[in-house]
Amino acid sequence: MWFLVFIVWIVLTVVACKCARDRGRSPGKWLVFCLFITPIIALIAIFCSKNLKEEEEKKKDDMLRARVGEREFSRSLNDLSTLRQQNVINNTEFSQKKIDLINNLYYKGISDSPESFLVALVPFKDNGVLNSQDMEMIKGILYCSPEYYSN
Repeated sequence: MWFLVFIVWIVLTVVACKCARDRGRSPGKWLVFCLFITPIIALIAIFCSKNLKEEEEKKKDDMLRARVGEREFSRSLNDLSTLRQQNVINNTEFSQKKIDLINNLYYKGISDSPESFLVALVPFKDNGVLNSQDMEMIKGILYCSPEYYSN
């Protein structure tokens, strides 16, 4: 009888540790918890606690969605250029908003490859919307950002 209880205890402990790992928790800590309390209470506690793995995946998804795409950046730059051409904003305001847009790349990162991002900006350089200094600043941001090196 005691042998059967021992086997069930071990099986439930293994299940609890696996569930803890699947929910982003430390299996080692839950193993100790199972050994000193009971695996049944550990399982209840595991399923009542937050799923850290899901929360981490949600944060990653939110960060990826927050990144700037080449279309979004091009559209914003085109809108700024149109506002300047229509004299809705002056050259100083245009330059400041353009710098803000470029700095936003540094804080948010990009969702596309640096090369495709730069290719999308060539027409803006040709039309004078972006100057050489702007392009160098953008290249510096794109190629020096940590997410570029982590890929």
